[in-house]
Amino acid sequence: MAHYVSIRGWLECEPEVVEEVRRAQQAAHHTAVALSPDRLDRYADAWCYPKVTSNWTAYIFFGANIHDAFVGWFRSQLEAMVHVVPDLDGLFHLDGDHYRHAWRVHGGSIAEEPRSCSESHDG
Repeated sequence: MAHYVSIRGWLECEPEVVEEVRRAQQAAHHTAVALSPDRLDRYADAWCYPKVTSNWTAYIFFGANIHDAFVGWFRSQLEAMVHVVPDLDGLFHLDGDHYRHAWRVHGGSIAEEPRSCSESHDG
């Protein structure tokens, strides 16, 4: 039986680095050759980049239900983005049969934080 993980969250950055972040995400996307290309493209389309930013902060969003075999692929994209732009801040919630935690992006790293059932979107 297939298991899926709901991943949703955002990154915050200066507007000037949005394209650097996008390039890092796309480069990491294309290195995952062992995974299903059609699913990768579908999942990669869940990234939402701002066309225009208001004031001093740009927000990059991601939201999708992905097969749990692709969670590592998603994490590698985040790692590539943080490697290129270490001042990214953000938070991603992961919920699924085997996942109930958050990844906090801050200070050039990604920290895993446990979440209680009451914080989950599905109760």
